[in-house]
Amino acid sequence: MDEKRDTLFESGTSDPFRFDERVSRVFADMIARSVPGYGLFLEVLAVLARRHIAAGDHVYDLGCSLGASSLAILGATRDRDYRLTAVDNAPAMIERVRETLANLNAPQHVEVIEADIRDIGFESPRLAVLGFTLQFLEPATRLELLRRLAGAMPDDGMLVLAEKVHFDSAATQAMQTELHLEFKRLHDYTELEIAGKRQALENVLVTDTVAEHKARLREAGFARVTLVMQAFNFVTLVAERT
Repeated sequence: MDEKRDTLFESGTSDPFRFDERVSRVFADMIARSVPGYGLFLEVLAVLARRHIAAGDHVYDLGCSLGASSLAILGATRDRDYRLTAVDNAPAMIERVRETLANLNAPQHVEVIEADIRDIGFESPRLAVLGFTLQFLEPATRLELLRRLAGAMPDDGMLVLAEKVHFDSAATQAMQTELHLEFKRLHDYTELEIAGKRQALENVLVTDTVAEHKARLREAGFARVTLVMQAFNFVTLVAERT
């Protein structure tokens, strides 16, 4: 794939953020330079997949973007025969993930679907991943998606949820925001680029607190929710059916 450095916001001003062709070309660089702990998230996901997936299982990567989560899962479980379904509603992302997965010589049955994850049916997902996806859905639709997902899972089903979050404490929020900004500066984003991306994401990426995520997951039907990773204002939760 023709991956490029993210310079989309170098002029500062921007239209609302969309996962279009322009974003798909720079997305790998964008997420690496914008999301603290992203590489570690993929390693944590690989560990969870290795422990949890068995032959005959069905795995979902929901909001798969360029397929990084799918690749982490496949790389950790090459010795197992199971189904993997990767879903995204952005045509530019789907085109690129299909290209990537087509080059894999893997024994698993891999299916890539262009669709809104709120519109698809789930076939007994033993493991599902929402990797920085829920935050882009309208808040009013999040519970129903999680409820359908939990309801379709077997008793030993697991959801891995990674999200940007905010904090109830103003002091904590201010500190975490500044640390995230410093992370971006460390990775050579200018103040103009940072401001431009913030403007583009306003009302597009809507965060919850960790407590809100945990409460919603339990209401959806998950019995146990565990925070397994945090990097500044980005977290990974594991939600188990039983």
